[in-house]
Amino acid sequence: MDIKACSKIIDKNFPQIHIGNIEQIFEGWDFDVFEVNGKLIFRFPKRHETEDMVQKEINLLPELAKVLSVSIPNFEFIGEYHKKVFVGYRKIPGLPLASCDYNSGNLADQLAKVITETHHFPVHKATELKVPNINWRREYVEFYDKVRDKAFPLMNEALQEKAVAVWEGFLDNEDNFRFEPVFIHHDLSGCAHILCDPERGEITGIIDWGDAAIGDPAIDFTGIYWDCGEEFTKQVLAKHGGKVDETFWERMVFYYKIGAFYEIEYGQLINDSVHIKNGLEFLSKTLR
Repeated sequence: MDIKACSKIIDKNFPQIHIGNIEQIFEGWDFDVFEVNGKLIFRFPKRHETEDMVQKEINLLPELAKVLSVSIPNFEFIGEYHKKVFVGYRKIPGLPLASCDYNSGNLADQLAKVITETHHFPVHKATELKVPNINWRREYVEFYDKVRDKAFPLMNEALQEKAVAVWEGFLDNEDNFRFEPVFIHHDLSGCAHILCDPERGEITGIIDWGDAAIGDPAIDFTGIYWDCGEEFTKQVLAKHGGKVDETFWERMVFYYKIGAFYEIEYGQLINDSVHIKNGLEFLSKTLR
């Protein structure tokens, strides 16, 4: 979606908003994101399949806001375009965590507190709000099957062997599926979804809850490990108030190692060779 089309859609749905300036600030795999007048954020699902993510957030976020100590989006604007729902909310101030000096101050403590609050959100309440309870083993068995069918043909034999060792090492270890399922953000990226004030050294908000689910708490540390490194992740985990079982760290690293398969899958979905190339290059590093 371009800026002109976005402006027309917002004006049609919300004529009370005087659009002084508008800019696209993010083009993700699932959403186009625009900033209006420096104050409002509008998110447009790119496909009908991702509209369910928006509806999940509409149901979930008002309840989740009651238990978190940082800001999350409050959808003041809910509109429609091309038979898809889009949302708008007042911009939460801050920069992505990875852009801040996250090793200074007590950002690790603050982030640990927010993740703990997230994981303590009642599972029964999340279920009532139609947050999916993922069958974790089946999810990864099915994704592994898809990877072997779609991604393996693009990989050389050595990389395939490394991938098999990582995947089957994870799937064959029963301890990896004995965790206590909790409510999770499920896409907690230090480059995009955790916001902080670099001058005050404070976590200011968590955004983009469309992937929220009930599942493995370890996965909410994977994006931090990916974007902010091992040492900072260990600092956050040390202050985490949830249960950390024996294979917690190993599971988190596994999710990191196989993360590039999702980029390959997305590249194949939209027929984009750049995403496929980037995914293969990153796999060669993570599976090394």
